[in-house]
Amino acid sequence: MSVDTNTRGKNLDPYTRVRRDDVEFLVPRNLLRWAADLNVHTKRTLVGTRFVVEAGHAHGPG
Repeated sequence: MSVDTNTRGKNLDPYTRVRRDDVEFLVPRNLLRWAADLNVHTKRTLVGTRFVVEAGHAHGPG
């Protein structure tokens, strides 16, 4: 999954804004249809810190 922090001029219609504390995520609506839950946490690496998103699978859309 790629991350783009520059949203100016981008078509954000396919996304839903989800806020958690001071962080806003743009989540694709099709992911929300089939995911039972989403867990987001940070992971430190040698290069820096990154977000890790884990989606729990639901058995079918909706």
